[in-house]
Amino acid sequence: MTGNAADAQTTPKKIPAISMLPDGSELKGVMLPRYDEAHKLVGVVKSRTMRLVNAGQIEGDTVSIEFFNPDQSPKGRIDLVSATLYQEKGILTTKEPVELKSNQMTASGSGLYYAFKQGKGFLLGPATTVLKPTPETP
Repeated sequence: MTGNAADAQTTPKKIPAISMLPDGSELKGVMLPRYDEAHKLVGVVKSRTMRLVNAGQIEGDTVSIEFFNPDQSPKGRIDLVSATLYQEKGILTTKEPVELKSNQMTASGSGLYYAFKQGKGFLLGPATTVLKPTPETP
């Protein structure tokens, strides 16, 4: 799944509050919004629970990543059973089932590598992708 230039400008930076917590800390009901340079919401990462493995690695359960268009309408969504965020690399990974949904497609696979800075990901197989035709404009 690829993002646009606005997504590329929203690489997750180290979460400041994390540096104050000891390794092994667990947070519930976490929501991490991402904004572009104009302070418009471009995405949000949500997790039922997050565990701080160490200063650079966070693991989450029941994770979703939502993307928004400039008008704040939904652009797409990735649903993950669990995921690991490597903060310094800006990479999210999972080897659990994944579902991707957008207006143009739906896809599912057995894992995902997603690079926030590049706005690109790699879906692990076996994978299924269904492309939806774009409605024609009269």
